[in-house]
Amino acid sequence: MGLGEQVARQHVHEVDDGGARMLIKPENTAITRSKPSRPLLKAFDMGWVATWNVLDFGCGKGMDLRHMTEKLNIQAEGHDPAHGFHRTGDKYSTVFLTYVLNALAPDERIKVLQEAWDLVDDNGVLIVSTRRNVDRLAGRKGWTPIFDGYCTNEARGMFQAEVDYDWMDKASGYNGPLRHVHSMKFLNLVDDFYLSRLSKMVTPYGIARSAPTPYPFTNDPSQIGNSDFSSDIWWQNILKYYDVGVE
Repeated sequence: MGLGEQVARQHVHEVDDGGARMLIKPENTAITRSKPSRPLLKAFDMGWVATWNVLDFGCGKGMDLRHMTEKLNIQAEGHDPAHGFHRTGDKYSTVFLTYVLNALAPDERIKVLQEAWDLVDDNGVLIVSTRRNVDRLAGRKGWTPIFDGYCTNEARGMFQAEVDYDWMDKASGYNGPLRHVHSMKFLNLVDDFYLSRLSKMVTPYGIARSAPTPYPFTNDPSQIGNSDFSSDIWWQNILKYYDVGVE
C-alpha cells in the first residue's frame, strides 16, 4: 500500500533494526505553515510546474495547496486523507511529493514514490523534495539512530532520514524501478532541501525509454524550438536516438 492507503490511515509501520523497534507514524510529521514551502516556491520559480492540473500528494495540512489555488489561481488538489484531503482525479500534469519520502521507513519510500509517479500524466512531471542535512541535525539534536535514519520523537512515532540525490538517481535513473522517466533534473543549491524533477514521456507507439539526459530531446517544447511533437517524424527521430526499434 502507498500513501493513499497506509500513511493517511494513521498507518503504523514497525521497523526492526537489529533488535531496536520503532512504530513510525508519518502523518505526525505534518506541520502547520503560515506560508508555502520553499521547495514549492522554488519549483515555480524554476519553471518546472505544468500548471493546468496539479496534485499535492501527501499535502499535510494544505498550506501549499491553498497557495496554489488561492494565490496562483491554479487548478490543484491535495491528497492526504489523514488530514482530510482526497484527490478526485486519476492523472495530473504535475504531482508534488514534498517532504514525504524522508519521513517514511526505507521499504515504504519506493512504494510511495511509485504511487505518486503512477498519478503523473503521460507527459507530466513529478517534483520531489526531501529534507537536507538530516544527519547534521541529528547530531545537534541528539536524535536516536535507527535503521537508515533517526527517531525524532518516539512518543509520536516521528522518523527522519537523509533521502538524497543518490537515492533519487537509483530509484528513477536508467535502471531504476520507475518506468517512462524521460529526463531528470536535480537542483543543486546550498539549502536545507533536495529538489528533483522527473518528466514522463510516453510515445504514440506505446514505447518509452529512460534517458540519461534531456538533451537533445525533451518533452518541453520551449527547450527545442519549433519541433512538431505531434509528427511521426519527430517520434521516429526520438526513438532512433534511444535505439528503440520501430516497425
